[in-house]
Amino acid sequence: MKIGILTFHRVYNYGAVLQSYALQKVIKQLGYDVEIIDYWCDYIYRPYSIENFKTKSFTDYIMGICGRIIYNFRKKKQKDFKSRFNIAQK
Repeated sequence: MKIGILTFHRVYNYGAVLQSYALQKVIKQLGYDVEIIDYWCDYIYRPYSIENFKTKSFTDYIMGICGRIIYNFRKKKQKDFKSRFNIAQK
């Protein structure tokens, strides 16, 4: 029997990756064929993009800019995580 695991594991969090891997290993040990189905949410990968705001209010625009600044500070952590797990950009 083939089992698909729908998961959102490509966040910048080692726990999410380890949890997906552990679940896959346990199900394989039970004798099933396992495949991880990678859920990809564009909002998560570009959370502070101006395009994600549906309204064009000034507050949303400023929040987008502030979010972009915070996002840029996280770039090094994300780059390190991607290089360790060979995650390609979509």
